[in-house]
Amino acid sequence: MDLEKLRNTSTSELEAMRSLLLKQLGRIGPLVDGSTLVAHHTCGNKNGKKLAQMRVQRSYGGKLHAVHVPRDLEETVNKWNAEYRRAQKLLHDIGDVSEQIIRNYTPDKRAARRAAKTRSALQIVPGEDDR
Repeated sequence: MDLEKLRNTSTSELEAMRSLLLKQLGRIGPLVDGSTLVAHHTCGNKNGKKLAQMRVQRSYGGKLHAVHVPRDLEETVNKWNAEYRRAQKLLHDIGDVSEQIIRNYTPDKRAARRAAKTRSALQIVPGEDDR
């Protein structure tokens, strides 16, 4: 999200934006974490053909682990991985909006306090208009 755009947005608009993003997050389907990659290798035969295998790779405790993806599941796993990236982006955007709501809190509170003071100063005191 564009942080400059968020800075000039009211808290009520930010809350509506966050609500929309949370709804979108709720519609996320199955997902898989990790990087998809295609590994090329030759079969054990000296003149063997080159084979391509898809894998999902991610890090656990500083070590890379890969899971072989059967050919029948390659398209599905790519979709799951795209959903994971979409969920990550939504979470990042929700965090940005929430952070701006926090930034807006003090200025909004001060503005409300000033408005309340102004309203109380403008109220007509009974008996002054009876002249």
